[in-house]
Order: sequence, then structure tokens, then C-alpha cells
Amino acid sequence: MIPRTLFLGACITAVVTLAPALASAQPSHLDSPPTPGNHARDLLWASNDPALFSYRRALRLALLPPPPLVPFVAGDDLSDIDRFIVDAWQRHDLPDAAHPPSVCDDATFCRRVYLDVIGVVPTLAEADRFLSDSRPNKRALLIDELLARVADYADHWTPFWEDALGSTNVNNQGGIPGRGNYRAWINLAFKENRPFDLFAAQLIDTTIPGAQRPTIAEANGKKTRTSYILNDSHTMTLQSAAATAQVFMGTTMKCAACHNHFENEEWPQGRFLAFASMFTAHDLERIRCEKHTGEFIPAQFPFDIHEAPTDAGL
Repeated sequence: MIPRTLFLGACITAVVTLAPALASAQPSHLDSPPTPGNHARDLLWASNDPALFSYRRALRLALLPPPPLVPFVAGDDLSDIDRFIVDAWQRHDLPDAAHPPSVCDDATFCRRVYLDVIGVVPTLAEADRFLSDSRPNKRALLIDELLARVADYADHWTPFWEDALGSTNVNNQGGIPGRGNYRAWINLAFKENRPFDLFAAQLIDTTIPGAQRPTIAEANGKKTRTSYILNDSHTMTLQSAAATAQVFMGTTMKCAACHNHFENEEWPQGRFLAFASMFTAHDLERIRCEKHTGEFIPAQFPFDIHEAPTDAGL
């Protein structure tokens, strides 16, 4: 029997992938290219055999829709991201569209990029060196230089992801199970420049190579399991699904655990429960505001990915 989280890891990482860069070649015994089609269902259901893992990842990326074209907007100093923002301003007739913010000066940029990438302000010597640099691409070069400070970059961004994932250095607080301590795992992921889709998959599916395995902790005389995905009860499963959606898909689903979402019509309770059921071995009951209905919602991935199966198949 294939764990539902294996299927979820295969699908959800296609949603959170940031760039279609393939890390390695397909296994030698698979001689067809990683394109949507005949291999989609087989590979999305395949076990996490190391020989197949890179190919499965390539397939997930191939299943993604093409990225949108960068809109054309006036302005020579705009990055691609800036152009999307200004285009949205124009389409919504916002006053900012007529007068986009000007590019910041070198001193401001230097301070901002140091804080953003490694979390500290530049030293006086570092700032003077950058300000006296006359090369036209010095900003891009400084970004590359700071990213090359791997340990500083990893140390700066590790606490952010610790907060996002609910990582804690104690396994239990007051007897309440925690998600575990992910500090070392997150830090290593940044030092290795681990792709973001793989980062997400290793959290969701602990059978993937490189994932941090669940641990057993004891508090108040009771042993509990700590893991990013906790599904020991109905409530824990819903919390894991909601946390995953909020962190990796930018979608708040907690309200839909008890009733249809009041502020997000895309997430009625049934759709959320179908998604949350992917995190456990059985279908979840629809419980409306603590009232049991006896209706169980089959597990189903909530997004349409071409050629990919949507049901958990269990």
C-alpha cells in the first residue's frame, strides 16, 4: 500500500516549485524524456526508489504549466518582477502606475541587500568598496558575492523557516506534541542550495531520501511522535494540512476545518477535508462545528495537474 503522503509529495511539490531547473539526468533504464503522458501516472505512484527519484522530480516539473510571459511596461530599470507589479497597477488603475517608485541609490541598495541576504549591515569597508565600484553590473555582482557566503546566508534564513515550520528545540511543551527540531536540517538545506520543491517534498513525505525522519520523545510519562506531518488524531491531521497549505501554498484553510470558509469561497469544507485526508491513512469525517455527520470525505488532491491522478487510490 502506498502512503498517501507519498502521492501528496509527488503532487504538491509541483505547486510550490519555483524554477524548472532539473538537478540531474534521468535513470539509464528509462530512455524516454520526462514529458507529460504515458509515464505520468506510473511515476507519480512509484515508490521513492533513489534511481527513480530524479526522474520523478523531472516529470513533476514537466507537468507544470508554462510560466506567464513578462508583461511589457515602460521603464528601463525595471526587473521582471517589477514589470508584473507595474502591470497589475496599470490594470487596476492605481496611481502608482503613473509614477513607479524610482530605483534606490547605491547606499540604500547596499544596506538592503546585506540585510536581505545575510541579515547584517555591511561594514564600513564593505560599503566603501561597493560605493567606489564603477562597474555597471556591481549590484548583481554584490548579490552573487553575498550568496556565496553560504554559512552566513544559511544562518540568516534558518530562523525564518524555523518559525514557518513550527520547529522547536524541545519535543514537547506541557505534554503537547511538537513538530520536532528542524534547525540543523533547514540549515543544511540552505548550505546545500537544496531545490525548494525537494525541500517541501522531504518535509511532507518522510520516505524521500534526505528527509528528516520522525522521532519519539517522552514527556509527562507519555511517549509521542514528533514530525512535521502529525496525523495521530483528526485534529492533528487537519492542523498539519492547514499548516502545509499556509506555508507552501499561501492559502489559509483553518476555517474550512469546521465549516465552509467564510472569506475564501474556493475552500468549502469538503474540499479542505479531501485535501487533509491525503495526510492520513483513512478518509476524514465531516464534523461541522463539533457535530459529527457520519459522512467521510475521500482523499483527493485539490488542484488540476495535467495527466496526474487526483485520487489517493487507496
